[in-house]
Amino acid sequence: MDVHRLRRQNIGPFSPSDLFQQSAPPQSVVLDKIFLMHENLPSRFKETRGVVGETTADRYSFQAANIAATLQVSLISSHLEQFLTEKVGTNGPFHSRRRHSRSEMRHRARTSR
Repeated sequence: MDVHRLRRQNIGPFSPSDLFQQSAPPQSVVLDKIFLMHENLPSRFKETRGVVGETTADRYSFQAANIAATLQVSLISSHLEQFLTEKVGTNGPFHSRRRHSRSEMRHRARTSR
């Protein structure tokens, strides 16, 4: 007998399906929260240094580089989403139910300028 079928689908007041019914906060709110969290980090997680051969210092430097890269990816993806929304519109290829080919998306981007 399958153990997963015997488990209750709703565990307490939270159900995994609740995640799909919530609306996402605006990206400006998310970015503000990310930058606030970054500001509150200790300085050793903000400064990247070369490998010095000391395990602890190298580990902090690696984590700082990882945090900096993640911050840049968040910023780039936020700007990309904003750019695409402005250029293509809210009914563009990323919001449409119909999948568009790459050539259609390029054509839409060129004609919306």
